[in-house]
Amino acid sequence: MSVWKKRINLLVFSACLVGVPTLASAYEPEMSATGRPEWKYQPGQGPHYFDRVVPRTVSSRTTQAPLPAVVAAESAPSARYYHPSTQPANAPVATAAPAPAADLRAKTQSTIDFGVQGSSYHYHESSLAVKTQGAQFGVTAAITGVFGNQWFGRLDTRIVGGPVHYKGSGESDHDPNVIGEFRATGGRDFLWGRFGVAPYAGLGYRYLRNDARGTTSSGASGYRRESNYFFIPVGLQNKMVFSDGSRLTLTTEFDPLIYGRQKSRLSDIGNDLYPDLTNRQKGGYGLHGDLMYKRNSWSFGPFVNYWNINQSDTSCSDGDGTTFFYICGFEPHNHTVEYGFNLRYSFH
Repeated sequence: MSVWKKRINLLVFSACLVGVPTLASAYEPEMSATGRPEWKYQPGQGPHYFDRVVPRTVSSRTTQAPLPAVVAAESAPSARYYHPSTQPANAPVATAAPAPAADLRAKTQSTIDFGVQGSSYHYHESSLAVKTQGAQFGVTAAITGVFGNQWFGRLDTRIVGGPVHYKGSGESDHDPNVIGEFRATGGRDFLWGRFGVAPYAGLGYRYLRNDARGTTSSGASGYRRESNYFFIPVGLQNKMVFSDGSRLTLTTEFDPLIYGRQKSRLSDIGNDLYPDLTNRQKGGYGLHGDLMYKRNSWSFGPFVNYWNINQSDTSCSDGDGTTFFYICGFEPHNHTVEYGFNLRYSFH
């Protein structure tokens, strides 16, 4: 009996020795991405985790997971963006969309323009409570030439007139009033897509003739007045082209006065009693603005003109020495507002 017990104990002990490697192989260490084990087996203790977890280092060459089919279809092929640390070597380079090409229809064109104009005219001398107002109608014309790449020059003129109502020393109606203007300007286009701006400058001249001859309602005698303004037009055109090819242009202009002369024909009072006077305008400025919509060869839109002229110097005259009175006088501070509507046709 004791011999068999010894043999059985020996078999059990051998089986235990054979089973140890088998048990140990079931608990071999797991390997992390860094190649270091996260835990290890120690005989008699079972699985044992490290007290400190080793962080995994992400390789700069880690391949980006493929996008879902729907997302890839919407963004492929060049709209996929990668973080610089994870961008594959063969990934497409994302670039900004190119700026839209300038629409050459926003560029100033060589044209000859003719048009008609109607406006409401208001003249006011605040110190003397004198007002003149009425409707004005006339014609406009312009010729524009393009030089080099984006430079241009323009000559334009307008002549308008109509009867006006006078209110001051009494009242009178149907006094003829005529305005003529001339500008010679040059500028350059700057284009961005369907938009463009064109600053310009030059020399301008304005002439006004008001004929108030006759007698007012209070018995006062009227006379002719002539105004001559030389100014420097400095302006900016803002242009926008629509998808159908039509164009909208906003023009703003500042007109500082460089020289002005006022002629008052007092001799119109009669019998050569009074001499004519000529006064020099000391300063002032004008403002101009218009908004024109152009489609094909036709363009139309509103406009406004404003003048603010300072009081002139004082001049004295006895005419040619044969008049009865020796007269001294000046032209009061005055301002003019004119607003109306333009219609033009262009020959290209």
